[in-house]
Amino acid sequence: MPTRCARRGPGSTRTSAPLRRAAALQEPFSPALAKARRYARQASYEQLDRVLTAELGPIDPRTRRGRLAAIDAVVSGETWDLLRSTHGLTPEEARLAVANAVRALVPGAQPEASQAVPSGPTDEDRTREEAAQRVLAGVEQKIGRLVAAIEAGSPADLLAPRLRALRAAKLSAERDLADARCGRPPTGGSAGD
Repeated sequence: MPTRCARRGPGSTRTSAPLRRAAALQEPFSPALAKARRYARQASYEQLDRVLTAELGPIDPRTRRGRLAAIDAVVSGETWDLLRSTHGLTPEEARLAVANAVRALVPGAQPEASQAVPSGPTDEDRTREEAAQRVLAGVEQKIGRLVAAIEAGSPADLLAPRLRALRAAKLSAERDLADARCGRPPTGGSAGD
């Protein structure tokens, strides 16, 4: 249960951290960006509410709301940055710290050091990561060439479907890369066509 939450932050944060930090810096100057970040924060809270319904259901609504907010803060990218950068924890140590913090906020859950994340990436994870990086680099090159063609005057309406397909392939490759970096099983093949 709490481990589900601990896995959410680190896996997604490593690849999205630069984007999240840049968005935070630009948020005061962009109403659209501010709205998108509010939506993302609300979606994160609502996802945790769904995931932890059984565990937090029995407590009173006010306490539940406070615990959900605290758990949301614990699994956030900002917390991951603090654990990794400021406190110098390894990814495994940070995951364990997040998992134990979540367990401490969930009634009846006990922090357990024995539930630590494996000590590091396996050879298979490293191979998957390298493959995903190659696919991602190839897709980004294709997107760059396509954008350059559009900027040079090629008909955007004819190239837009290909651009959408490449962007989908890029998202898939980014997901595969994040999964490999976290040691999660593959979620599906990435299309690097």
